[in-house]
Amino acid sequence: MKKILMILLFWFIICIMVSCNTAISPHEHEFKSTIYLPTCVKDGYTNYQCVSCDYQYNDNYVAALGHHFSIWREIVSPGCESEGLRERTCLMCDFKETEPINSIGHNYQQQIIKEATCEEPGLIKYICSNNPDHFYTSEIAPKGHVMQEWYTAIEASCEEAGKSIRFCANCSYYEERPLDCHGHKYVANIIKLPTCSESGIVEYVCEYDHNHSYIEELAKLSHDYVLSEQKAATCTTNGYLKYTCANDNSHTYIEIIEKTGHNLTNWIEVEKSSCEGGSEWRHCTNCDYEETRNTKLGHLFREGICTRCGIVSENSGVKLLVDNPLYQIYNDETYPFIMNNNSFQSTNTASGSSSALIFIAKANISISFGFRGNYDLQNVKCDDYIEVVKNEKHEFTCKASYILELDVTHMLFTESFEKGDSFKFIFTKDTKESGGVLFSTATSNIYDEYIIIDLLSAIPL
Repeated sequence: MKKILMILLFWFIICIMVSCNTAISPHEHEFKSTIYLPTCVKDGYTNYQCVSCDYQYNDNYVAALGHHFSIWREIVSPGCESEGLRERTCLMCDFKETEPINSIGHNYQQQIIKEATCEEPGLIKYICSNNPDHFYTSEIAPKGHVMQEWYTAIEASCEEAGKSIRFCANCSYYEERPLDCHGHKYVANIIKLPTCSESGIVEYVCEYDHNHSYIEELAKLSHDYVLSEQKAATCTTNGYLKYTCANDNSHTYIEIIEKTGHNLTNWIEVEKSSCEGGSEWRHCTNCDYEETRNTKLGHLFREGICTRCGIVSENSGVKLLVDNPLYQIYNDETYPFIMNNNSFQSTNTASGSSSALIFIAKANISISFGFRGNYDLQNVKCDDYIEVVKNEKHEFTCKASYILELDVTHMLFTESFEKGDSFKFIFTKDTKESGGVLFSTATSNIYDEYIIIDLLSAIPL
């Protein structure tokens, strides 16, 4: 129903407007203006109303003025713990507004009810100056004792404790503590000094109380030996060092210095060495000792002629044994061999004696040397028996390290020679008068052929 009424009202207004504007006899609006001033909360404006009809409109709007308040006025005072209230009024209208005032809080003033002592607490009361009904109390801590210096009440002795005491400056309180006995302070008094032979005696007396004393034995002194006498050693006689105790000269001991022996110079040639003579001399640099030795070389015959001095040997046993286009083998008179059934046999039969053959190359040649043992040379090393000398200089012993076996040939080494080189085999018999066969195989770049010679050596005749 309400909706229907609204629709009818709407059409009524339309009809009026049409009648005013589209009437049979339309007219121009003649307006009457009314000014509405602005208030604190409402805008101002001008209203224009047609005097002939109901048409009107608003214009010339002016913004609301807003409130203009008076100063705040307290209507409820604040307390220590409660809020207050204040208000203010708009000067242009009757609008009012209020707001709370914060509590002012307590303003406590202290009042001492009871003073504190050294050991007991005191009491203090705090009263609010804004409201004396508001107060609280608290305890004042004890002051504690103000102790004076310690002083000795009973002196301590060597063996008994003492006592010290001190008082509080503010009350009758006091404290005690023991004083430790300070013990003995002994001072030594030598009664008898120790020696190397006898102990000493010392007495200890307390400096605080002479009634306290004791005696100790001092250990005998150790010897303090110092050098008191000496004699230097010579090359042939001993010397000595004698030490005497500084604490007791009856205590001594002697150290022997061994004789030094001669410090001999190198040998100095006195007579040049030759086949018939020669000597050398040397002496000790520390004494007058001297000595000489014979350096006679002896003859070294080749084909009955000494290769050193050229003298002809009177012994006809020296002769050429083998003459070959590649080499020659000679018998050495010092270690003789003889020819026996196309072999060479040593004439030395004594145990430990040696036999030697000399080889001289007639051309550049390379020879391999071997050895074959007999029954007596089984299970021994060949280098126990054979020595090699090349160009009059000892070169080496047999280089093989195998064990000789019966009738088994072992190659010892191969050596190269230039024309004129000499080479010597020295075969030494052992105490069992062992023997063996020495042989060689010679090759030459000149003849390109092998020559084998079997030599039976060190076999007793």
